[in-house]
Amino acid sequence: MLVFALFSKAGNQSSKEDSIKIETINFGVSLGIGTNGYNGNIQSQISQKFGIRLGYSKGYYDPQYYTVFSGNSINVVANFTVELFNFQVDYFPFKNKIFRITAGISKNFNTYLVNITPLTSQTFGYISYPPESIGNLQAKVIVDEINPYLGIGFGKTIPNTKFGMGVDFGLYYHGSPKFILITNGSFEPSNNSKNISLLNNAFNDFVFFPLANFNIVYRITN
Repeated sequence: MLVFALFSKAGNQSSKEDSIKIETINFGVSLGIGTNGYNGNIQSQISQKFGIRLGYSKGYYDPQYYTVFSGNSINVVANFTVELFNFQVDYFPFKNKIFRITAGISKNFNTYLVNITPLTSQTFGYISYPPESIGNLQAKVIVDEINPYLGIGFGKTIPNTKFGMGVDFGLYYHGSPKFILITNGSFEPSNNSKNISLLNNAFNDFVFFPLANFNIVYRITN
């Protein structure tokens, strides 16, 4: 009977502890907007010091401008798509759980394309070539698919009330960009290893993608 009583007490104590642990783990969802586009997260406060976020973000940018080179008009169109699956861990060094240090890792499906197309005839020597016979040049940029992230932020992973806010500032590391050139017409000779090396070297130090993000959090659990 004594042994049974001890096991029964231990079982009740274990149930209490499990109940406490479950109650301290809260869940929420968030929606945000920032340099990585629109984003959504499922998040949880797993302890007093740590929270986790699992999310997806996507943004699309298509800047377009005209320029004049050697008296000839050129159309430059860029198509940048940022698409990320994110896993992040928030660490709260202070008791108020407002300031956080965030580390994580992301899988990106980003695409960076730049198209260069002449709009006016180009003259080479004594011969004038119309735009349609000149061709165009497309530059495709490749970065690392797995991107570590480190940043800081303000706001609780799970707010005390139903709604809360948060901001994040940080950097994704995507490695040195690599260029692929796709050319036709008179641009064909420019697609060579020398020019590609020049582009790669010129952008060799652009290894980070900055993040500035604002989000609204909705607390699911009580």
